[in-house]
Amino acid sequence: MAQPKTIRLEYEPQPKQQLLHSATARQILFGGAVGGGKSTAMRWDMIKFCLENPGLVCYLFRRTMPELESNHILWIKREVPKELGHFNETRKRFEFHNGSMIVFQYLERDNDCERIQGAEIHYAGLDEGGQLSPYQINYIKSRNRLGSYNAKQPEYFPRFVVTANPGGQSHNYLKSIYIDAAPPGQLFYDHTMVDPDDPTDKGWTTLFIPSRMEDNQYIDPGYRASLSGLPEELGRALREGDWDLVVGAFFGDVFQRDKHVIEPFDIPDTWTKFRAFDWDLQSRFLSAGTPWRNTMTASLMAQSSAIANGMGPQGQTEASR
Repeated sequence: MAQPKTIRLEYEPQPKQQLLHSATARQILFGGAVGGGKSTAMRWDMIKFCLENPGLVCYLFRRTMPELESNHILWIKREVPKELGHFNETRKRFEFHNGSMIVFQYLERDNDCERIQGAEIHYAGLDEGGQLSPYQINYIKSRNRLGSYNAKQPEYFPRFVVTANPGGQSHNYLKSIYIDAAPPGQLFYDHTMVDPDDPTDKGWTTLFIPSRMEDNQYIDPGYRASLSGLPEELGRALREGDWDLVVGAFFGDVFQRDKHVIEPFDIPDTWTKFRAFDWDLQSRFLSAGTPWRNTMTASLMAQSSAIANGMGPQGQTEASR
């Protein structure tokens, strides 16, 4: 009788990568700074679960096919031995011998979502999710389901994982869903993903796992210096994984959460309260700001509102009364 063959896979997860592999949250954002090992972690997360759950269907998304080729397809061909599966060049998917598969799908435009219409995606992975649009991200979520599939590890599925750096067209969307709602590493409910027919549903369990260059022991020592030629706010966002930076904004390279955010406290009655207006001549919207409660959570606190498009200065005065 032939002896079982031992196959060694050349991957040893680092601590932050291991946090991703063990997380059971319904949706996870893994990322922050560049060079944190995010893409490798996502790919191996899929490989691991495909081997442990026969018949699992994973989709790995990026904006373009050349990005998928250079960042994932070339690597998975080297990493997974032929004894476990092969890459189907025609269908652009890695097919495991146990029936599992990883489909490599690009979504360059919103209408590319039609390519996955009707798909049943047990594990959806969005690599560099900030480069996709909010519509694309939400459409992928609508395809993230199990159907009649029974996983051997049901506590992990369906699974929705995003890797991202600060910036990109979905920066604000990802920040509002994953960053602002709870501290890093703390499980919370995403109330935008509530079942409307279930009054007890709290939404998808959600987790943000931050990664930094320091978390990747294999990173090129000169990689940090290679970001020095970028604009200050962009370089800092990519180097430190700072989601509070808004590249191109007036205060884009000034605001720092550890310096400009303080613990809440009651504002003394003797403090002067004021209202400020900003007349935006480019977008023709009026932004109004004023303290709205007697509690301060930051050194600058304001309530913003947009008032009718096309309103002139006279309308601005009327709005402030």
